[in-house]
This record gives sequence, C-alpha cells and structure tokens, in this order.
Amino acid sequence: MQRVLIMRVIGYSQRQKEWLPVEIEVSFVPGLPQIHLIGQADAILKESLIKIKSVLRFLEVDLPKSRQIIVNLRSAAFKKKSLDLELPILIAILTELGVIDFLSCDEVCAHGELSLEGKIFSSDLLLIKKSVADRRLITGFHPDGLLSENHAQFLNVKELVSTYSVNEPDAGKMKKPLKKKNEAAAPAAAFNVFSNRTLAPEFEKDPTQVLFTEDERELLKIVSLGRHSLLLMGPRGLGKSTLAESLNYLAEPPDEETFLHQMKYFFVEEGRYWRPFVHPHHSISHLALIGGGSQCLPGEITRAHGGILLMDEFLEFDPKCQEALREPMQNKNVHLARGQKYHKYECDFHLIATTNLCPCGQWLPGKSVDCAYSHSRCSKYRDKLSGPVIDRFHILSFMRKGEKDQKTWTLKDIADEVNGLRPTFNERREQLGFNKEYLSQGLKQRLDNELSSLRRLNASIEVAKTLCTLRNQTEITDSLLNEALNYTWHPFLELKT
Repeated sequence: MQRVLIMRVIGYSQRQKEWLPVEIEVSFVPGLPQIHLIGQADAILKESLIKIKSVLRFLEVDLPKSRQIIVNLRSAAFKKKSLDLELPILIAILTELGVIDFLSCDEVCAHGELSLEGKIFSSDLLLIKKSVADRRLITGFHPDGLLSENHAQFLNVKELVSTYSVNEPDAGKMKKPLKKKNEAAAPAAAFNVFSNRTLAPEFEKDPTQVLFTEDERELLKIVSLGRHSLLLMGPRGLGKSTLAESLNYLAEPPDEETFLHQMKYFFVEEGRYWRPFVHPHHSISHLALIGGGSQCLPGEITRAHGGILLMDEFLEFDPKCQEALREPMQNKNVHLARGQKYHKYECDFHLIATTNLCPCGQWLPGKSVDCAYSHSRCSKYRDKLSGPVIDRFHILSFMRKGEKDQKTWTLKDIADEVNGLRPTFNERREQLGFNKEYLSQGLKQRLDNELSSLRRLNASIEVAKTLCTLRNQTEITDSLLNEALNYTWHPFLELKT
C-alpha cells in the first residue's frame, strides 16, 4: 500500500536572491529501491540524492526493499536550486522510514547542506531567520547565527537522529540548541554578527592628512548629515574625487537591515564591514548599473542600497546610464521585467557625482581660461548634462582653485563634528516644517517665478531643513532659504552662462 508523509517538512530554496519555502512530500511506491526527485529540481540538486544515499548508509539505514521513494518538492511553480534542501529531504525520508519522529509537531523547518559522512553545513542562515522566527528550525552550526529557543543546531546527522530517534524516551521533544544563545551578550535589536566585525570605513588615506577649506567643510557636513545627492563640478586637479570619497568616511555606521540586504544579494567579506561604497567605472553599461539580463539580476545601484554610489567623471558615462538613474533616484527602487520574469529591487543609494565641464578639464562658469578645444566642442561636451537628471540632484557645487593655506580643516576634525551632531540630527530635522506664508513677500515671489521646477523647490526646502538643524534653529527663515538656494539653484543659473 502506498504511504505518503503526513508531517510537513519545509525547506528553503533561493529564487531571484530570495528564499522561498518548499514543502517536501515523501511517498513509497512499488519498484526498485531508488530515490526519485520531482518538482522542478535542478541538476545539481538531483546529484544531492547521491549524498543522501551516502548519509543513509553512514547511519546504517536500509532503504525499503521493493519500494522506490518519491520525493516531491512543492510548489512546482519555480525551479529549486538550493543545496540547503539536502537536510530537509533527508529528514523527510528518515521520518517516513520511522527512524525519527517529532511526535506532536505538525511542521518542521530545516535548512542545511550535507557532506558524505553526514556533517551539516548551513549558509545564509541570517537571511531566513526572520522567515522562520515562529517555526521550529533544524540546521547546522553557523558562526553568525542567532537562533531562538525553538531552533536546534547540530554538527552532524547522527546528533539529529539521536535527539529525535523513536527509540529514545524523549523522542520528538525539542531540545535546546547545542550552541546556547547568550541573551545578555546578544541584544534582540542586532545580530551578533556585528560583534565579530570591525565597523570601519575603508579609507586608504590618513584622515588627519586630508585637508579642506571652510566652504568644503560646510559642504561635507551638509551632504553627509542631510544625505543630499551631490553633483560636484570643476577644473581637474582640485580634489573633487577626494572630497567625494571622504563622504564614505563620514557616513553613518551601518545597521542590521543594510547588512542583511548586502548579504542577500552580494558577497560580504569577513572581518570589516561598512555601508556600501560603490564606485563603477564610467565604461559600465546601463544594464550592469541598473540591473537586468535574462535572469533579472540586480545591478550596481542595488549593491549601493543604504550606502554611497560614486559616479566619478559623470559626463563620461553613457547617456543611457545617466537617464536610467532618473526613476531610481526618485522612487528608491527599480522594477525589472524580462520575458515572464519580474523583480523589484531596493536601491536607496546616496548619489555623489563628479565631473569636468570641458574636455580639457579647465572650464568653469564665469572664468576665462586657455583651452585647446574650440568653443563649440566645449559646449557640446556640456550638453551631455541631462536636464531631467541634473534636476534630481539636491545640491550642485563648483570647486574653485584657492590658496593652499586656506585648507585648514582635516577630515578627522570634520568627522568628529559630524559624529557629534548625528545622534539627534535626524529626529530634530524631521520635526521641522515649512510654510511659505512665513517668508518675506520678495522671497515668495522669487520662489514662484524663478525656480524652474517643483523638484528645485523641494530640494531647496530639504537643504534648508539641514541648514536649520545645523544652526540649531527651530524654523526656516529667509536667510536659511537664501543660503540653501546657493546650493540648489544658483549653480543651475551659472551653468546656463
């Protein structure tokens, strides 16, 4: 008589960088003693059946004679690719064979890859932790895992079988994990993964030797604390790239969500961790930048989620790359569709762009310089600046040549200022409102008549809020809004000259 497993065993398979639950059914039917895997399992997962047979032999468990084992992976709506389904498949088979039993438990979740001798390995455990928070999870040890009391970690399958064996008097009772959780040392608000990593930005230069002028110091504080997108323009050799890279040193320390997002889509090195700092070369294609391809894979803007996307030499990027940034900059996510596949990726990045405004790298509004190129060629180069894209930058700034003795502020000093302001900065900034009726009549007319778009007005208000918080003021005044216009509107007018 054909038997079908009653208890549900749930595994997790990865699809489009997300973990989806897979229900595993086991059935014994007449035939040769073999294991058949159905339900859109890929070739690598089918090879895992050889490992499962090896583990069964290692456990001295014989397959039923004259019976073949059918393993169904539900749902069949997507292809199963994860090797971490090996452990749940083995648990389902052992349960159906009567080797182990979970008694009153109707559903068990498992996650892990197996060796030929039955060792259990877990990968990406942090990614499925939230999905199985209210379920029982059986898995292997993970150095960064922080599991609740309902979860169990085992070094190998023998330990698992001895814990849930039907021959044991306490079979089926969930025992505490072998690696106990220290509640005092691991707050619920954060994974202990941060306790064994150094939270420090990767900055090659000595921050005490990187110098800035007073204007550059003010710009760094505004852009870093307000997280305003910045287009930095000016002649070559004035330190545009250095200023842009310094913003990574001033960035807010990463949180749990940022770390999980990085682990979900991209490789994260052991040891040190900081917010993403993505610096693509200007020859990158728009598909690599935004994402796409036949599998709808994420691009560089998704890798920069929660961090900084630095686009050095912005005008050298393909116009398709510039135009493709318009929706992600505004919506903080990107929708990709290829054939029958569709995916939505988060991309809340802090965009910093630098550029020269002339092929010779010397032109600057209001300055006459010797240029080896014709005026028409210089103008054509500046025409690469897309109006709709520029309109989405909060701040535009020109770097001008100054005396070296004016650079008196070190990056370390600026970082100390920013870190001292940051704890209460966002809360105080969010409490600020804006009412145009409180402004002077002349400024109201200027806002209504001069600003080219609603985005320019919104950018000016956002920068004014940052300035208001920096100045420890409680409302946005005419002077603060005029100062904000120096960052958000006046550079636009200069570009038209």
